[in-house]
Amino acid sequence: MKDLKTFITASRPQFFPAIAIPIFLGVAVAYGEGRRIGVLYLLLTLLAGIAYHGGMNLINDYFDHLRGTDDMDPDPLTPYAGGSRVIQKGLVPPERVFRWGMSLLTTGTIIGLFIALNGRLWLIPIGLFGLFTGFFYSAPPLFLSGKGLGEVLVALDFGILPVIGSYYIQTGAFSMDALFASLPLSILVASILFVNQFPDCEVDRKTGKMNLVARFGRERMRYGLFALLALTLFLILGGIKEGGIPFLGLLCLMPSIYGFRAAYGLYREYDRKRELLTHMRAVIRVYTVTGILLIGVYLLEGI
Repeated sequence: MKDLKTFITASRPQFFPAIAIPIFLGVAVAYGEGRRIGVLYLLLTLLAGIAYHGGMNLINDYFDHLRGTDDMDPDPLTPYAGGSRVIQKGLVPPERVFRWGMSLLTTGTIIGLFIALNGRLWLIPIGLFGLFTGFFYSAPPLFLSGKGLGEVLVALDFGILPVIGSYYIQTGAFSMDALFASLPLSILVASILFVNQFPDCEVDRKTGKMNLVARFGRERMRYGLFALLALTLFLILGGIKEGGIPFLGLLCLMPSIYGFRAAYGLYREYDRKRELLTHMRAVIRVYTVTGILLIGVYLLEGI
């Protein structure tokens, strides 16, 4: 039981909504179009997505430990930044964390292959892309997040791909509406990563994790959240104009407008580590509420 509790902690389940919400959104878009929803497919998609997400978190902890990223920060803002800390606290050997991560990735892959071989073959390239970019997000030799690609990959792997993927699993087809629905959510999930880089900036820079904030500095990048939230508003309005997002999607503008308060706070307190917690929580709330509202809008469309 102790190992199970540690395993769950290390997989960072508090972030699983970041994969569950886009999966439900893809299903909601299908429902809004009058499609029949397969409950078994939905459950399998959720299991595969959570297995992949948990596995990536464990793999990220392992390679961050090897680089010394998490070890160099004695006061991380866990659970929002700094990893799960199970390695740093001596609860689990690093090699076991890696094995746990690979086991979850294998589980997610087996589930994905089962779905794909039941008439959803296009799921294979989608899954392979997610697996490749998720693993090498932190793993050498590519270490993609250290090259400033973190936000782009998170937007793809936790936004566009799970939305269009879950829609495809339900319908056997692809849809521009699913793409329109995924775009604002993609920017908001990337915003979470972006804000979380601020407290870890110095440690990331010292260990070669050159994400956007580490590369350009906190002071320059403190304007970034304003731009990301403005882009989110633009994508929602654009999706409504093009008919990809229902008119009730206007409700989804409200959380992003609230997010500008967090953006202003980040602008003022970009170098004050403890104060950043408030703004990190706020961005997570904006993402979560926007995702739930989008799901609700498409479900209402199908009634």
